[in-house]
Amino acid sequence: MSKTYLLINTSNNTVENAVAWDGNTETWQPPSGFIALDAEVTPSIEWEWSTDANDWVPVDMVGTGSIGDSWDGQKSNSPKPPPPPPTPAPVDPANPEGPSVIAE
Repeated sequence: MSKTYLLINTSNNTVENAVAWDGNTETWQPPSGFIALDAEVTPSIEWEWSTDANDWVPVDMVGTGSIGDSWDGQKSNSPKPPPPPPTPAPVDPANPEGPSVIAE
């Protein structure tokens, strides 16, 4: 039975790929410089935007790492997601179309 395994580059501790594999090292092994971890049971940090901290904060450990995560020997750590888009400025009821632009 195949499962998804994360291929972790041991020189930089980054998940570089994911492979479907039955875990049998007699039929296949990760390349030199890599380890393979079962993605289903490899803990990974889930991030959530905190308005109090005005930053992404870790909120949960889930059992699914992915490509691009880093590995610290105990858990994968997904990169922080990008910040949310800026909030548009409120519309001035006296000038709902916004400020005028002067063409040069």
